Amino acid sequence: MAKVSLIGYSIRIRKTRSKEYNNLYAFDGATDLFSIFTQYFKRYSNNSSNNQYAIEDVPHTDNKTISIQSVQINNRTIQGVIRTGDYGYSTPIVNRQSHKLSYTKDKDDTELVPLSFLLYVPKKGDVPLEKMGIAIFQKFKKSGLKGVFQSHFQDFFAQDFPDYILEMIPLTPEEVVSAFKNGVIKSAKLVSHSPPDDIADYYSTKDDDKGKLILEFEGGSFHPRFVDNLIKVFKRELPIKKIIESEWISPDEIKTTVKINGKEKTFTIKEGDTEITPGIDISDNVSVGNDGFPTQQSVMREAVKYLETLKSYLGERNDH
Repeated sequence: MAKVSLIGYSIRIRKTRSKEYNNLYAFDGATDLFSIFTQYFKRYSNNSSNNQYAIEDVPHTDNKTISIQSVQINNRTIQGVIRTGDYGYSTPIVNRQSHKLSYTKDKDDTELVPLSFLLYVPKKGDVPLEKMGIAIFQKFKKSGLKGVFQSHFQDFFAQDFPDYILEMIPLTPEEVVSAFKNGVIKSAKLVSHSPPDDIADYYSTKDDDKGKLILEFEGGSFHPRFVDNLIKVFKRELPIKKIIESEWISPDEIKTTVKINGKEKTFTIKEGDTEITPGIDISDNVSVGNDGFPTQQSVMREAVKYLETLKSYLGERNDH
């Protein structure tokens, strides 16, 4: 099936022009971020029918839309489904089997891809996580949720709190780094989506794999220098392309399987325009619905487990 992953982010709030982060349960001295999230979802969530959706344009994005669907609020967590898509161009939609035109997409039409999310905001006394919440967003193929959600929520947030900034930074579980150090890496796959011309000239592939070069290691032990470089990449101290010295491959993606507490987890890290975003691959652990998308229930099952992993390592890290 198509690739499905979960990406974890820290949630923090600070005052404009300040480097100090505030307690989330009273970030301005009185207001709980959880209550702001609750107000936001109550305002924008909807139970859409097949004929009508509540859709919002997302500010500060390139023609993105957002439609918040089912939302569940429980204790200090909020989970649900957000649909997001693009608009602004017209194109024919053709049935791949009949080769006939189904309809022509209008410039104002937007394909709404369902993506699951899970938010956790600590309460007073949740030491040492009082200043850091956790957001987990699903990614399906190339469709992600973090940028769309953050832009839309920040616009809502700024209406009442213009002097505060909400930050979401990618998280890398320390268990993964620890697993690397302890030598329990099961496999590593280096991918280059733009191989050198002299290499690309020697092969041809299907259109969807064109230009992709893969170097895979498994079934053996890893050199300490490779492990050290891998750790630096996950800590964002080293560009992905520098993980190995080679004239014929400059990777922009790494997929590793590590053993954590007796269980294997697959993490994918990609080189983006501005940041490296780590995530766990859950493609083999989710079910597919009749619509071809992963079911919310199966994605959320994995998200809840990932949340507990992140809470555990963040608590231990902030104790020091």
